[in-house]
Amino acid sequence: MGDLCQVLHRCGLEPEFDTNLDVAAGVDLEPDVLHVLHARNCVKTMPRVYPNAIYAAAAPLRQFWYLDPMGVSAFSSIAAAEFDPKALPRERVQTFFERLQRRFVRDGVSKLPQPQVRQDFGTGHFAVFLKGAGRDYPGCTVTETEIVQELRRQYPDVKVLVKPHPAGSDDTTVQALTAMAAEDAQLHIVDANVHDMLRGVRACISVAAAVSVDAMMYRVPAVVFARTLFHHNAITLSDVAALRPALEEAATQDRPDAEYLFWLLRQNCLDISGKGWKDKAQKQIEAVLEGCGVLVGC
Repeated sequence: MGDLCQVLHRCGLEPEFDTNLDVAAGVDLEPDVLHVLHARNCVKTMPRVYPNAIYAAAAPLRQFWYLDPMGVSAFSSIAAAEFDPKALPRERVQTFFERLQRRFVRDGVSKLPQPQVRQDFGTGHFAVFLKGAGRDYPGCTVTETEIVQELRRQYPDVKVLVKPHPAGSDDTTVQALTAMAAEDAQLHIVDANVHDMLRGVRACISVAAAVSVDAMMYRVPAVVFARTLFHHNAITLSDVAALRPALEEAATQDRPDAEYLFWLLRQNCLDISGKGWKDKAQKQIEAVLEGCGVLVGC
């Protein structure tokens, strides 16, 4: 927060904080103030676009954030943008990809804290990541229990690892899957480091988990069942029956994982652990300020 305040100071703004502002209520914002709207105050529906506001949200990987005038997640300008892997500099893409692997894969680091005890799950399994309790995602018409049931039906001989959300998943879902696992030797409910689950995995499957982007560092398919920020390089399904055909098709295709991570994180997000992000953030905020006559920031 202090670093963002420095950026606002650079723009000639004096920050103030309002922790009670409920953007989900569709409130009108003061017209002569720049508002930086934190993602946790935004509902997962199409947000209002304010001429004097910019949304701030954590990206799918730790220490990456983005500022967006349209909204967050599936409703951001990043999600609406076109991804063209052929337009990206190949050498810089590869260098960035290798840097990400050293930074995240080597030490088992993900967006959320992970267990330090490492495990070996072998190869050829599926990894399913449950959403947080009470989280709803736009476009999702299936339940996580249905996803796992269909996986077991379509791939009866393949091991399935299911990880509840670190912040807690829906109790009913966890109980149902735990009961299934008690009668199914191929179904395992685990509290494991996501990188241990992704190593050797056939596919990463979730409603809309950020770990889908971690999976891209392993060059494996990421399947989701809702609208997402990273839909450009994920397989988005609406019907669990489509899982096997989609996975079989994905196995025959080359995914531009390295290119996508470069485009998403290097070109469209802010790496707050590195240099230069404040200059980039300043330009984005100044673009919002231009023409709106804001004098004071909050």
